Amino acid sequence: MDTPKTYREIVKQVIRKYAKLRPSHGNIRLDTVFDEQSDRYALMQVGWNRGKRVRENIIYIISCPDN
Repeated sequence: MDTPKTYREIVKQVIRKYAKLRPSHGNIRLDTVFDEQSDRYALMQVGWNRGKRVRENIIYIISCPDN
């Protein structure tokens, strides 16, 4: 059985893979957020599109299992 550490690494690999994709429009960047102490992992898009502010979570994962 996989360990929580293995699950965390898999989650980070998947988020990094998606972070390499670029939005097709707007001036938007993708930011990864890895908080291993609190077991929170995210991929956010931040920037501007058609004069409007963009700030959204694309992926947000909390509480990876410890058992």
